[in-house]
Amino acid sequence: MVLVPLQVAVRHVDAVVSLAPGHQRLPAAVEYQEAGLADNLVISWFPDSISSAAIEPEFGWLENQKCRATNESSVHCLTPELNSTYGEALAVGSLAVAKGWDSILIVTSRYHVFRTRYIFERTLPSHIGVEVVAAPTELSIKSWVRHIGYENVAFVKALLQTWKNGRVPLSQGHAKR
Repeated sequence: MVLVPLQVAVRHVDAVVSLAPGHQRLPAAVEYQEAGLADNLVISWFPDSISSAAIEPEFGWLENQKCRATNESSVHCLTPELNSTYGEALAVGSLAVAKGWDSILIVTSRYHVFRTRYIFERTLPSHIGVEVVAAPTELSIKSWVRHIGYENVAFVKALLQTWKNGRVPLSQGHAKR
């Protein structure tokens, strides 16, 4: 599940979402949007902490350009209330409901695809189609082992969060939970 995630055929969607932080996530998401596969780009970012510290300078520049230096109506930068994949799912779900989107493509790292798909499919309203793809992910064996361990423990947390809290409400746009 973690090492060989199920990849989907990429089709046109309402929005492509770059989860944060990640070295290759945002560049891959931007490529999908610029190729015409999505009308909107959603960037989950933490401008003063996680994102800038976790990504390489050239990708930090891209994030900064898209979130601080643009007025593009098709670019949506959000900082989730909860600093987690579940928090990102709540924030993206609220945005998708408010914008009337029916489909999203989420870009994350290879080791994170399975848990991301699980959380988003159980958090977003059921009418919103969710596809998850892996950005190029190059890690050392030691890093892979660490991520595999972390993802397995974090999946238990995801099971509990999604079971307890349910889906983003259809009627509450940017509802906070």
